[in-house]
Amino acid sequence: MPGIIWNRELPLLFKHHESLQESIPWTPLVEQATPVERLDALSREAGADIWVKRDDLTSPVYGGNKVRKLEFLLAHAQRKGSKALITMGALGTNHGLATAMFGKKAGLDVVLKLTDQPVNEHVLQNLRLFASLGAKMDYCGGASGTVWSYYIAHRLQNAGGYYIPAGGSNSRGVLGYVEAGLEIADQVSQGVLPRPKKVFVAAGTCGTLAGLTLGFSLAGMKTSVHGVRVTPTYMANRNKVMGLALRSHALLKYHGAKIPEFRSNAGSLEIDSRQYGAGYGHETPQGQRAVSMAWDLEGVKLDPTYTGKTFAAVLDEAPKAKGPVLFINTFNSVDMTDQAEAVAPDSLPKPLAQFFPAA
Repeated sequence: MPGIIWNRELPLLFKHHESLQESIPWTPLVEQATPVERLDALSREAGADIWVKRDDLTSPVYGGNKVRKLEFLLAHAQRKGSKALITMGALGTNHGLATAMFGKKAGLDVVLKLTDQPVNEHVLQNLRLFASLGAKMDYCGGASGTVWSYYIAHRLQNAGGYYIPAGGSNSRGVLGYVEAGLEIADQVSQGVLPRPKKVFVAAGTCGTLAGLTLGFSLAGMKTSVHGVRVTPTYMANRNKVMGLALRSHALLKYHGAKIPEFRSNAGSLEIDSRQYGAGYGHETPQGQRAVSMAWDLEGVKLDPTYTGKTFAAVLDEAPKAKGPVLFINTFNSVDMTDQAEAVAPDSLPKPLAQFFPAA
């Protein structure tokens, strides 16, 4: 059953709290509520009631969860008069690609600070896409070099840039998934989605997870949010999630939203580390199986780094839930192969061209 579709003139967050419309900048990138669908074949296979929120369809030019965050981040950069967006991530960062895509459309320069991860076809495609969008790519090697360049060295030279943390996960970026939480609650209230016992989402930089947790709380929707850890524990943990949610809650209150208190000991959050495997970006047999099943049985495209591991957790946990579960598909389903293949690997900066096989 498809979800509700409406022309999205304003976020539900602003409709519920009108004072925010003038005080919190926002730009429309998500054209309409993303649909919810029951995965009938997978439900039969797993002996469960599995639904998907199609956030892979957030935008017709580039989907995924980063688009929701950029609605608030990009608008804030524009209000501040910034001319460049600077962010960081792994070599194949989807957040970096979304920032490059929508930053270019807004007429802003984009700088990507890139750190190591296992290189696969998805990583190589994203590197070519960065180049096609005119992003400046700065390969920093390991995590420590990337952190130094992003937090210290580059800021000394470019104080006027707008700095976005990895994954777009700060108090403003989190608002994108507060909005998604309200959207899901609205779809439940209108009867196109049964209230899920559990909501499954990847836990990377934790902005998406924090936003959903806060959004469901504000909507009064009782459900358990199940974050599947895909990054090291220092990046994805309960304290990180609750800290982000509390800072976003404080931001909303500061700008006049009349909202109930949000407690850091809220009991509706789980962090699941069982699908992590050997590390960030390392594929797992369970994740590969989940990717294959989603595509073969439902035609839903997943990736091995985030959504594949998350859906592996869905397949494991859904039969135990004794009720419907909802999987948030945060991957981009827009095919960008032709755009990537138009970029010659040897046109990339030499430190990045080395990752491509010799012709």
